[in-house]
Amino acid sequence: MEFKIGEEIYFRLLPDMNLYSASVIEYNNKSIILKLRKEQPAVIKKGSNIILTNNEMDYRADVEYFDSGVLKAVFLWNEKREYFRVDDLLQLLAKKVKGNGLCIRSRIFSGYGINISDELTPDETINPVLWKMLVDIQTKLALILERLNPDSESLLKVESKSVNLSAAGICFTMDEKVEKGDLVEVKMFLPDIQPVGITTYGRVVRAIDDGCGQYKVALSFKDIEDDIRDEIVQYTLRRQRDIMKRQRNNKEQDV
Repeated sequence: MEFKIGEEIYFRLLPDMNLYSASVIEYNNKSIILKLRKEQPAVIKKGSNIILTNNEMDYRADVEYFDSGVLKAVFLWNEKREYFRVDDLLQLLAKKVKGNGLCIRSRIFSGYGINISDELTPDETINPVLWKMLVDIQTKLALILERLNPDSESLLKVESKSVNLSAAGICFTMDEKVEKGDLVEVKMFLPDIQPVGITTYGRVVRAIDDGCGQYKVALSFKDIEDDIRDEIVQYTLRRQRDIMKRQRNNKEQDV
């Protein structure tokens, strides 16, 4: 990666993807300091994720501080694609879609995203025993919603599978034979802070027969909605940060 002092660059603040322009004050291979343009008021918190763009390449970074229009960020990784990839284990189901796929639509499973603590705030005017009963009822209703959803039910029964995931596509192994250009439906469970289930679709860009009845496939997501892409972006960001934190801790223990 390379930035020049005084160079004007752009960065996007996640998750809202607001675009800002700034000039480079300082730069090394670990961090960068930027000065935002005065006409761009911004509230950027420490620990926020940003994507810097330079010569058609994206660089992911964590904000270390932001004050009076000056921002310092620490680089995480970079890649030439629009979205980075992360290796993971996910509960996933995939099948080839028949026909032209004109009416397909990605979606988020109902029930997975319910967070009881966010939905219900303790009320001092209600008897504590009654309040606990209300919370229990809310929890049971959320579980019933998940169980009534056929997508949720089927995913809960499958074993985790090794994947390579980004908001642009996914790689994994499947039993069904597919070829380049085929449309594949993917249902996956993202075990995030607020777990979500996602159904999305992708075109096969690569399919390799391993000789044992399985196919290593790479999919490019097709017509994925912004809210679903954002879910994947945020999940992969947190997973990447968790992996890097674990690697740093392992190195410190080995010293």
